[in-house]
Amino acid sequence: ASAGTLADPVPAWITALLASPLLAEQKRLAGRTVPTDELISTLLTALDRHGGTLTATALARAIAYPSLRLRGLLAVLQRVLNIDGYAVLTRDEASDTIELHRDLLCRQFDLVSE
Repeated sequence: ASAGTLADPVPAWITALLASPLLAEQKRLAGRTVPTDELISTLLTALDRHGGTLTATALARAIAYPSLRLRGLLAVLQRVLNIDGYAVLTRDEASDTIELHRDLLCRQFDLVSE
C-alpha cells in the first residue's frame, strides 16, 4: 500500500536515486536506522514540490511523519545523502527550515536532474 495522498508521480530523479548503487552503499554505511525507500521518496518529493525548502513543521505534515521524530529522520538522511561532507540536505536551526540542494544531490549520485 502506498500513501494515497501522493497523487503526483515521483520525479524521475528520485526514482533514479533510489535505484542508485551509490545510494545502496550509503544506506549500508549509515547503519540500521535507515528509512524505507518509500519514506525517502515521499520526503524528497515533498521538498522538491516546494522548491527544495520547507519548515520542519510543514515537512512533517507533508510526509505524515511525527514532528518529534523528524529531527532523527533528517539526521539519518543527512548521513545517507550528504556524501563527502557536501550539504545536499541541510537543516537551518534558526529558521527551522530543511533545504534540499537537488542539483548537488544529482551531481553527487551521478543522476540527470530535469
